[in-house]
Amino acid sequence: MLKTIKINTIFKNKYLELQNNNVVDEVTNKSFEHIRLIEKETDYPGAVAICKFEDRLLLINNYRYGINRMSLEFPRGYVEKGETLEECAIRELFEETGVIFNPTVDSIKKLGEVAVSSSIMATMTPFYLIEIKQSLPEIHLQKEENIEDFKWESIDNIINLIKENKIVDSFTICGIGFSQLFR
Repeated sequence: MLKTIKINTIFKNKYLELQNNNVVDEVTNKSFEHIRLIEKETDYPGAVAICKFEDRLLLINNYRYGINRMSLEFPRGYVEKGETLEECAIRELFEETGVIFNPTVDSIKKLGEVAVSSSIMATMTPFYLIEIKQSLPEIHLQKEENIEDFKWESIDNIINLIKENKIVDSFTICGIGFSQLFR
């Protein structure tokens, strides 16, 4: 059994806290340091929106500083105060792509959730499938977040993009796994 002896905050902002904690193994009595990343002081800091129209899913091409390259991925983002995770997924889809969810026609369902990096991350990320049913939506990309392009792709084409190392984003790869389960 591991027990945290001391929490050492290295960095904190409105989105995350990085800790280097002192931990002891109560069985062996050995102590060590462990890096931990906590997003937004909640177990569920944000959501992923998998937008589906007919047999295609919407991907955005977004510059990601962490990997220093463009990244094909599903829209996603942090939850705002007073917002549910489902509302977060709908809002992020709209903010990043301009796609409007119409609850009288379209549907949304939670596919599941993932611990993206269970070794250091203390949070879970839920995935929502948002099915747009009337017509192919017009796309208006959010340029402020370095979103440069979009694609409507079939699941088979997305799987090929993963195999070709053109999609490396863990949220998107997990989302494809969920969408295969509920096909």
